[in-house]
Amino acid sequence: MVSLKQQVGGLTYDCPLVVGSSPLTDSVELIKMAEDNGAAAVSTKLTLLHQEKQGIRQMYGERGVWGFCPSDKRNNLEDGLRLIRGAKEATNLVIWANITGFGADLESWVEIAKAFEQAGADAVELNLTCPNFAAGEKNSDGSAKHIGGVVGKDPAMVEQIVCALKANLKIPVWSKPASEVLDYTATARGVKNGGGDGIVINATPLVAPPIDIYRGGRPKMPALKNCGFGGMQGPPLRQMSYRLIANVAKSVDIPIAGGGGIEKWEHAIEAIFFGASLVTICTKLLWDGFPVLKDIRQGMTRFMEENGYETVAQMRGLALEHLVTNDKIERQGRYAVANAEKCNGCGLCSRIGSCTAITLVNKKATVDKEKCSGCGLCWALCPGHSFTFTMQ
Repeated sequence: MVSLKQQVGGLTYDCPLVVGSSPLTDSVELIKMAEDNGAAAVSTKLTLLHQEKQGIRQMYGERGVWGFCPSDKRNNLEDGLRLIRGAKEATNLVIWANITGFGADLESWVEIAKAFEQAGADAVELNLTCPNFAAGEKNSDGSAKHIGGVVGKDPAMVEQIVCALKANLKIPVWSKPASEVLDYTATARGVKNGGGDGIVINATPLVAPPIDIYRGGRPKMPALKNCGFGGMQGPPLRQMSYRLIANVAKSVDIPIAGGGGIEKWEHAIEAIFFGASLVTICTKLLWDGFPVLKDIRQGMTRFMEENGYETVAQMRGLALEHLVTNDKIERQGRYAVANAEKCNGCGLCSRIGSCTAITLVNKKATVDKEKCSGCGLCWALCPGHSFTFTMQ
């Protein structure tokens, strides 16, 4: 009997799907929609203990390609607490409170976290990732603000913050560190050493905004006169996030909630195969709505039924044994072979710029074995799946 339910970090989740902290989780109405469409948990929109200036929400997206967010609204403390109380009253979801304090000021982290624990949050998620969060912002003394991704790049500071919260809270503490670091596993070990209950992985780099070259380089976003760098979202992040998930899963014994570019059920399964216990979803829901969750949940269940998996735990980390260093990569196929019955004669394989081995003969792909390097690109690009590989 297939079950998506599991215990992770001290809490029970009805399935692995978590709606990430974003505009999707900024109202009770939206959080209720997440539950109605199959989510097990949500992370509420980021709340700050104090903010001198209210951010403005601006987003850009090319559906199925990429998304961009240079600025966003963040909740004041009372708004964030009201959101938690309302969500707990209206739903049966696991509710994470996405919060931030101020750098090494551990008291600020404890203060905001305890407020959310008292308001009924099931867990806190430490925002240590937003890449544009403190860009250009200064303290009153002129020093740079240490918040968001700035904090998440310092493993020692991450460990101190997590340790302080674990000493003062009864609810689980999840951490969402910055991904643009030389050694992400060092940050993960900081979370683990601090006693953290889990790590949230989403490879969100800081990128340049989309610009209109026909309007002097102004931002393409119609409501903005100017724009700064911002966080990239969507499909380009998926393989980067998988790499981080796998590295942490192989080296640090800690629950992982992994996401970034998750669009369909196959991606959720892949994240779990790389070592995630929970799967976070955001951009796809921004583009196409909460019903996507139903499709992903149904697809995961069907896959498990058809492939003999009864629990999520049976799938977790299965891909890790096949990850090796480059010097250990082995072939199981040396030459491409084209299947004439499957070939539709489209010619896409013959256009591969680095390949002179494939030609069309009577509108069918033909491979010259002597010229074939065995790179596999024809197999990946063929819409008819007409290529196989052999060692002979």
